[in-house]
Amino acid sequence: MRVPSSRTFVIAGFAISLISVALNSIILSKIDTRLKAADSEHGKLVESLNSQKAALDHSDLQLGFYTLMRDQADLISADKAENTRADAGYFLGGAITDMYVAANAIPQIEVLRVESEELNAAFPKIDKMIKIAQRLKRAAAFKE
Repeated sequence: MRVPSSRTFVIAGFAISLISVALNSIILSKIDTRLKAADSEHGKLVESLNSQKAALDHSDLQLGFYTLMRDQADLISADKAENTRADAGYFLGGAITDMYVAANAIPQIEVLRVESEELNAAFPKIDKMIKIAQRLKRAAAFKE
């Protein structure tokens, strides 16, 4: 049996090095792709958590306003207390909505769309109420 020459060992070493570089390039490329995907996901999660924190902070603020208005309704005259309680209810509704939005990671644009639809549905009712109030006012003025 013949012993391979040094040239054969050099060529074999070079071939092994080329194969190693090619495999490492492929492996490192896949690792880099996974790292970029993980970094992108991390950024999205951080953004989502910051958004949820902001919504929860806003709901805490509205809950504080609700508490303040509810307590104020107990301290003022009865004729103004009803309006104050209505305002307190508005703040409570806003706080509950913000908590729900934060807990379920609902985009703010969806919340605004729903609120807009609710307002659009309420406008015809408000318009009818205004017309009825104007008629009652005219009828009362006519009787006098």
